[in-house]
Amino acid sequence: MQEARFLRQLSRVAAKHTTRDSTKYGRSAQSFSEHHGQRISHATVMTDALIICEGTTKLEKRLLMQSRAA
Repeated sequence: MQEARFLRQLSRVAAKHTTRDSTKYGRSAQSFSEHHGQRISHATVMTDALIICEGTTKLEKRLLMQSRAA
């Protein structure tokens, strides 16, 4: 939960009048914390998917090698 706390802190800093948040928010996000929370979530999901694909490839390779040895 430290990440969420840090993101809220960054959001407060970005909301101050002395700072300039030049992030271009899309239709799905209206604020700093919402936008960056979505980006962090997206990165997590994509990393998990990549790890699953790599694991599947390794398993397929191992099964292929075992079938060739038999």
